[in-house]
Amino acid sequence: MAKFTFALDSVLRWRTAERDQRRQAVADAMRLEQLAQDRIIACDGELQKLRENDGSTGAIDIARRVASEQYAAALRRDRQRLVVERSERTAEVDSSRAALVEADREVRMLERLRERKLEAFEAAERRRQQSGMEELALRKHLAEQDA
Repeated sequence: MAKFTFALDSVLRWRTAERDQRRQAVADAMRLEQLAQDRIIACDGELQKLRENDGSTGAIDIARRVASEQYAAALRRDRQRLVVERSERTAEVDSSRAALVEADREVRMLERLRERKLEAFEAAERRRQQSGMEELALRKHLAEQDA
């Protein structure tokens, strides 16, 4: 029996490796997006602490109050920068996902083509074997008639 070889096997392997790289790119982009989100949450937590400490009663230390306001302003700027960064990361996740979907579609297309070629190969092999068996049976029948 002949061995099946898929002519586009190297292309299939290359596309599969490319799909795996795209999958890794999606995971990396998602990790960076989550990191930005975590940093936003940390800024929000710090801002909340400052607001809670701001309502304290008693003597007001002006220098401490100014420093607290400066720190809060810096946190708000950082938070805004992180919101922009998260938006950029979200866009990266979306584009990486789109590239992954396309790469996966190409791999599936090649896999289906391989399956169809394999089925055609196996059907041809069965026909060849059947033809060989029929020829053998015919020869045996002719040999029996001659005998």
